[in-house]
Amino acid sequence: STVTPDNLRKSLKPDQALVEYMLNDSLLYIFVATRDTFCLITRSVDSSFHKSLGFYTRFLHSDYSLDYEMYCRSAYNLYQQLIFPVEGVINGPSPSVNLRRPEELIIVPDASLGLIAFETLVTKPYHQTAWADYRSVAYLLKKYSVSYSFSATLLMQERSERRKWLPLFAGFVPDYKHSGDSLVDIPEAVTNISMISRWLPGKIFRGEQATEQHFKNNVDHYDVLHFYAHGMEDSLDPALSKIVLAKGDDTVEDGYLYAYEVNNMPIHADMVVLASCFSGAGKIAKGEGVMSMGRSFINAGCSSLIISLWSTAADPAFSELKTFYRELIRGKSRAEALRLAKLKFLNDADPINANPRYWSSLVLVGDPGTLYKGLLLKIVFLPIGLIILLLAFLVVKRLRS
Repeated sequence: STVTPDNLRKSLKPDQALVEYMLNDSLLYIFVATRDTFCLITRSVDSSFHKSLGFYTRFLHSDYSLDYEMYCRSAYNLYQQLIFPVEGVINGPSPSVNLRRPEELIIVPDASLGLIAFETLVTKPYHQTAWADYRSVAYLLKKYSVSYSFSATLLMQERSERRKWLPLFAGFVPDYKHSGDSLVDIPEAVTNISMISRWLPGKIFRGEQATEQHFKNNVDHYDVLHFYAHGMEDSLDPALSKIVLAKGDDTVEDGYLYAYEVNNMPIHADMVVLASCFSGAGKIAKGEGVMSMGRSFINAGCSSLIISLWSTAADPAFSELKTFYRELIRGKSRAEALRLAKLKFLNDADPINANPRYWSSLVLVGDPGTLYKGLLLKIVFLPIGLIILLLAFLVVKRLRS
């Protein structure tokens, strides 16, 4: 069913703003909703806007570094058109003193805007420097946490109350010994997901156990599904985009998890992490946005996704996802946890490796809210509390005797 402006506003938290775009050759429509505001902004766009957008997209998706100055200028020009007008609305005087100004943007992109990471837009004009210092750039990420949705209607459907006290984690890390596609194993992924799984209850399907059949048999038993696997995008027919799993001794399935298969599966996971290249890339459908492998999981019923908009750089992805889960179990929202993970990578990187094409490919789609509410308190302090109570009981009992 269609979402009304009032229902949409009421669904947003005081610190959230939903921003939906509609773009054509000459006009940009921006719908902005907060807890207490709903408005439409109309902007004229010309060839310079589309030129900036084209370069900016190529910069992020390129396998090699493009010009630093052109990136900074293009990213700032796009910020002025896409975000600056929105800030005039969400940062204006609030009719209610009890409402906070938004610190979290939920972006609903249109057409080619679905191929870019808004958090890499630049909020200050370019000033010439002696070298390319990507670490000190004024990224939008430094002002807001950013998540995405395919539509406002889907966003409201994706939001749900926590169904379980402790969400269960399942990791899939296949090997490719028997791959017919000449794919190589990802040994770092085994180390990374093993570390993550120490913090979370669940199971890892690794090597020849990470088959398509094991995924389909277990998908209903887990709340968080994490894939470290190769992905293959089909830009002509998005339904044929796929995740390549292990073949193993599986005699039923072919080892390819296709988008059309996922579309037809009921998947009610709270979060799916597709740490595979191009899981968020695909054909742009008019009025629908990017038709990707990741979108098929939303269609199947997932609440939220982590997907990659272009080819994933291994080291930043491993680093960010480790930090992401650590922040999740501390009680951070999914959107804020991913923001903190990216900021940590930026702070630790040198000025060149802080290039946004390395660290910004992973984005959050769907429900941006909290997943592990106070999990760290439950798994650490609750047992300590029980031990203290037990010791107190034993002391009292001994004194009485």
